[in-house]
Amino acid sequence: MFNSLIDGLCKTKKLETAWELFYGLPNKGLEPTVVTYSIIIHRFYKEGQVEKANDLLTEMEEKGCAPNVVTFNTLLHSFSQNNEIQNVVELLHKMAEKKLSPDDSTISAVADLLSKAEAYLETLKLLPTFLPKSTK
Repeated sequence: MFNSLIDGLCKTKKLETAWELFYGLPNKGLEPTVVTYSIIIHRFYKEGQVEKANDLLTEMEEKGCAPNVVTFNTLLHSFSQNNEIQNVVELLHKMAEKKLSPDDSTISAVADLLSKAEAYLETLKLLPTFLPKSTK
């Protein structure tokens, strides 16, 4: 329920109120989930606060909440739009380390970045190799 409330606040651009609610969750005996973090990260990205979004990813990991593909894609799209090649490459390597498989949105962000990169072949060489999904 709190995810829906935070999401609604973010969508109505009441980020400060959403932020207060987010940080007040532990006081109510609740912990933010990957969905909660992803909602806030997405809003920071939409508001152009990419560094805050990236900092929240770090905080999320430090608190033991594992990011998912959606979390990474939000940041990948932001960094790609800002032509931040090194940040995209670092995030993709983090995804590969966590054995998260890229989805269509991930590939779209990378394709967008490569289409703008002057040295796209060199950039392509920096990208990690992802293991295929298990078919179990």
